[in-house]
Amino acid sequence: MKTMKSLTLFVIITIFFFLVSGSVHAAVDKTRDAIFLDSVKAYEKGDYKASAKGFEKIATEYGVSSPSLYYNIGNSYLKLENYGLAALWYKRAERLSPSDPDLKYNSGYLENRLKDDFEIKRTIFYDIFFMQRFISEPYILKIGLILNLVFWLSCAMLYFKKNQYIKPVIALTGAASFVFLSNSFYCLYERAAAMDAVVIPPEISVKSGTSENAPDLFKLHAGTIVLIEEIQDGYARISNGDDKRGWIKKGDAIAISGSLTN
Repeated sequence: MKTMKSLTLFVIITIFFFLVSGSVHAAVDKTRDAIFLDSVKAYEKGDYKASAKGFEKIATEYGVSSPSLYYNIGNSYLKLENYGLAALWYKRAERLSPSDPDLKYNSGYLENRLKDDFEIKRTIFYDIFFMQRFISEPYILKIGLILNLVFWLSCAMLYFKKNQYIKPVIALTGAASFVFLSNSFYCLYERAAAMDAVVIPPEISVKSGTSENAPDLFKLHAGTIVLIEEIQDGYARISNGDDKRGWIKKGDAIAISGSLTN
């Protein structure tokens, strides 16, 4: 009898927390949707500062990862002529939807307005592992894992059933999974080696060391893409992957794949 009472109490508590959790999520969704609608209205009225703030809040505080949302944030900052943050959010959107035509057009328009000749020099592997320029990085990994699973299931079927028609499936899925997974691993390696980041302030000085008194080497402007190689004493060492490198204040460039709260 005592056990039955305990079980009943447990069920009641579980149902209570389930209902409360559902109510909280519903309230969160309602608030998030309201912020989104207010941001759309603000954009249509030309209040781009409010629209940028609202859209960005959905991305950072509510954790919504969407290329269209990032695209809207970039558009708002572009209207404000904040080219650094516009470029940052366009690049974040491109990671999720690299082939979107509207995104490519606006991003290209912004790149044509940039002042710096600071082209990132990629290694030969960037051309070999090219899929991230056409398919988003999460999808590359997912497709690779699915193909790999099909490959091993096909191998198991061949072992147990000895069906010769399975061999072409094994060959195709094995080759395809290798291509997708190698591209995915290269994306991870590239990020670990040096993070792509975007210069945010209108103009910054790249210095020879981690000090305000260090000599200036050259200047960079908002929207320029750099590689962050190292962080030390509140400074970040940046480069173009080749002969141009130096130190900037850590907050002057924000990593594209970094935390959205940056």
